[in-house]
Amino acid sequence: MPRGDVAARASQAIHKNAPSVLRTSQPLAKFLDRAYGLTPRQRAQVVDKAIMLLEGFYVHLPLKRAMYAIDPVRRLRLLRHRLPQFTSDRQFHAEMTDIFMSLRDLHTKYDLPQPFANAHAWLPFQLESCFERGVRQYIVSKTAKHFMKAEHRDFDRGVEMLSWNGVPIERAIELAAAQTGGAIRPRGGRWGLRL
Repeated sequence: MPRGDVAARASQAIHKNAPSVLRTSQPLAKFLDRAYGLTPRQRAQVVDKAIMLLEGFYVHLPLKRAMYAIDPVRRLRLLRHRLPQFTSDRQFHAEMTDIFMSLRDLHTKYDLPQPFANAHAWLPFQLESCFERGVRQYIVSKTAKHFMKAEHRDFDRGVEMLSWNGVPIERAIELAAAQTGGAIRPRGGRWGLRL
């Protein structure tokens, strides 16, 4: 079966099931309220295991250090020292994720514990890039009809995305790519996502 057919069927299944997914979804604030935290001891154990794994088993560490001018083991040791300063699990998990994503390797990732491990967030639109007169633009190509409300009527196919949370869209994509394992490098030498 051609790869495009698989993607098309998956997309159709998602849109078909969107109403039931939306009925069982919950706002982010409510989800975060029920998320339990790690104890300081558990956080320290996570960091210690990560140091052990990278130092003892990750054969690509010298290459990654040289390629990307990073030192994840040093960052983990500094994190271990700074653990008492972390006031929330979100800060801790964000730092751990950032450290592992700095390796830019699909084989090394930081998996979040429950309830985050099975949680999914999605956007009700698809963004694609194109060029007009040699200038790259990011255009909304699809929207989820079950999600779009009357107050969002102007947000539809063909809308050009200029920024994301106040960040210019080009920079927002670069930042997202830095947090994505195996990010690609487009022409021009900057990291980006294939949209």
